[in-house]
Amino acid sequence: MTHSLYRTFLDIPPELTGRGTCIAIVDGDFRPHPDIASTERRTTRFVRAADEAPEVVRFEDASGPWPGGAHGLWAAAVAAGTGAGAGGRYAGAAPDADLLLVAGWRPGLPTDQNHARIARALHWLLDHWRDYAVRAVVTAVTPEADPGILPWPCDPVRLVGEALAAEGLLVVGGAGNVPDLTARAAPAGAPSVLAVGGAVLSDGGFRERAVWDPTCNGETFDGRRVPDLLGPATGCVVPVAPGGEGMPLWEPLGDGYARASGGTSDAGPSVLGAAACVWRAHPDCPMKTVVFWGRLRSRQLVRCGKVTLNAHHVFLAEMDGDAELRRLDDKARGGVALTSGDIVNLAMLPLMHQERPMWDVLRVAAPVADILDPEMRRGVMGAMGALAYGVLEPAQRPFLLEVLR
Repeated sequence: MTHSLYRTFLDIPPELTGRGTCIAIVDGDFRPHPDIASTERRTTRFVRAADEAPEVVRFEDASGPWPGGAHGLWAAAVAAGTGAGAGGRYAGAAPDADLLLVAGWRPGLPTDQNHARIARALHWLLDHWRDYAVRAVVTAVTPEADPGILPWPCDPVRLVGEALAAEGLLVVGGAGNVPDLTARAAPAGAPSVLAVGGAVLSDGGFRERAVWDPTCNGETFDGRRVPDLLGPATGCVVPVAPGGEGMPLWEPLGDGYARASGGTSDAGPSVLGAAACVWRAHPDCPMKTVVFWGRLRSRQLVRCGKVTLNAHHVFLAEMDGDAELRRLDDKARGGVALTSGDIVNLAMLPLMHQERPMWDVLRVAAPVADILDPEMRRGVMGAMGALAYGVLEPAQRPFLLEVLR
């Protein structure tokens, strides 16, 4: 196999191609392009999570034209494309990795509401990843209204991303392509999701020539810096239909490929493919100790912290959180509406002094928040969850996810 740009940039040894490792791509739809179809060396499966009874089928290539699915094709091709149309010259990071393509859209549905459909597709994966031995997943979707600094539990995509990570999967998300925002792409705002920023890929894929591609960066509500690392985002080579619709193209390269600017929608999948190659060499390596060859540490090229939100108020640590929770619980049980001050104190309970364990604070606080309107409840519980996450022991964090759902 010709050493591709992605594999050169990520410094992946030639003998590691991801074979035997299954990775999932969650997107709106996927084109049946030969680069991501099943081959004699790997199996690609496809499912429409939006169907009433989703059915997993073997994914085979089909001749175009294709009505949609370009974004999903590019993500899958960067992660594990074979580069079949050009003799492997434009292969993805892990060209022999097994693929599970999970589509959130189906024919007949409108093209809006993409955020909710991706959340549903991720929930399908949460229920079925064991059936296909999935090790890692990547997705990219823009939240409806969030620059990346709101509490992560407010977003259903981030919630299910945390749930997948709690199951032991590596969850990867591009950070987004707006440098003035922290995490324009929803998954990257979750604490356990590996947020990938962008680098400009040189003609030969040499990482020493790489420069930062201005993409999202900053600090989340709970103090986490985004991105975690960088992957190739501009100068990527992807398979395209005639005319290359849907993506800003630099130049057509022939053989059905073009050099393009895919942003962090390409950077995230490249890291996913690199992880598949690591697992080929070290199949028992746990998710949190995967090391990527040739990775660019984000702080080398990005000064994080452009957009920040500091939610720490020292005076709250002096407040009696147990007494405040009892007072709020009594009001809720008595059917008394909470004042705006009550709502603020409810959201900030994790910052107050507590005798009881944090998981118990959340257990009691959840019914109190139930008397609020759904939008307000989501914001309050999201703030509580984000503030409590760092306090909880790892074994207690799955409980937090259950409360927030």
